[in-house]
Amino acid sequence: MVGWSEAAHGASRSIDAAYAERVLGALPGAVFVIDGVGRVKFATAPAAALVERTPGELVGMSVLEFVSEESAWMYAAAVAMATDYADVITGPLRVTFTAGGEERRVDVWATNRLDDPGIEGIVCLVNAETAAVWLGEAMEAAGTGAPPSTIASRVVTAMRGHPVAADAIVLSPTPDGLGPVVPTKLDRRLYRGRGPWHETLATGSRRHVDAADLGADLQQAATTAGYEALWVEPVLGRDSQVIAVLLLWKARPGGPSPNQLSSIHQAAAILRLCWPA
Repeated sequence: MVGWSEAAHGASRSIDAAYAERVLGALPGAVFVIDGVGRVKFATAPAAALVERTPGELVGMSVLEFVSEESAWMYAAAVAMATDYADVITGPLRVTFTAGGEERRVDVWATNRLDDPGIEGIVCLVNAETAAVWLGEAMEAAGTGAPPSTIASRVVTAMRGHPVAADAIVLSPTPDGLGPVVPTKLDRRLYRGRGPWHETLATGSRRHVDAADLGADLQQAATTAGYEALWVEPVLGRDSQVIAVLLLWKARPGGPSPNQLSSIHQAAAILRLCWPA
């Protein structure tokens, strides 16, 4: 049972387990508890979803079953540190793991509560990979003179998010129209031929189109792929001409959230800075 003080009313009350579970599930991060050797004792639904399990399935499994070999020793060291130092928050630790056939990365914070009889474990808070991290890596690549394709690849990953917010692709003008800067698994119909991206190429204006408002063929391709909206962001060169186009096929209808829009603008700025003149 979790207790809390209602200072404004000069009273106190107890929060039942159902309320506590709802609060944990609403956190802007995933939470799980492990024992001293890394076996999961408790997990919220968002934590289990990261590795495509249910909380019940995750309990009893070792977290080392999911992390990459490179991350395993770092994670083990972090667990050991959390075990040695009570009441100290360790992190963030960048951990790479595989789920659903693809590699994902998260930041983990941990605190030792092994001596707490109500927990008896190490409490871990996980933040899924963020656009900011990958955009930072794109800037780092730009600073080392990496080719635009490398930088564009990191920008594409930054836009994806987890759970998937959008699948992105960077297009650049070619003699035959617009072509992808980096390889993509997207259906060719989602970036080849005529589409809203051509208006952006011609006018330099950003576009938002819900799938229901797309042309029949493009709408069918979007619906089949599970997309509900398209955002088209221009990358403008020094002369204000479009030098590349960033497409985001969104899993939800409507325009980007304020946080997503900020990341999109940063992505366009990074691409602009690194693009060859």
